Amino acid sequence: MDPKEIEISVEGNTLTLRGERKLEKSENRDGYQRVERTYGMFSRSFTLPNSVDGEHISAQTKDGVLKLVLPKKAETRPRQIKVQADAGRPPSTKQ
Repeated sequence: MDPKEIEISVEGNTLTLRGERKLEKSENRDGYQRVERTYGMFSRSFTLPNSVDGEHISAQTKDGVLKLVLPKKAETRPRQIKVQADAGRPPSTKQ
């Protein structure tokens, strides 16, 4: 499919993909011709979790594969908390 024929939209927490498929295949053999035509609209909707940042969703195609990147919101990413030792007390030497 041509990327220009795909529509991607986000409304609230719903991601929707829409498009129209147009495929024509022609085959000539042994004195006859066969033509197949496949046409059709499609639409798929997905409910996104609240942790997805809808403003920064991106899409790209490569070799006929559509890739969507759904980044998490900054406040929902896990944060590493560093443990600091108490400088006024020596470490315990229990055995």
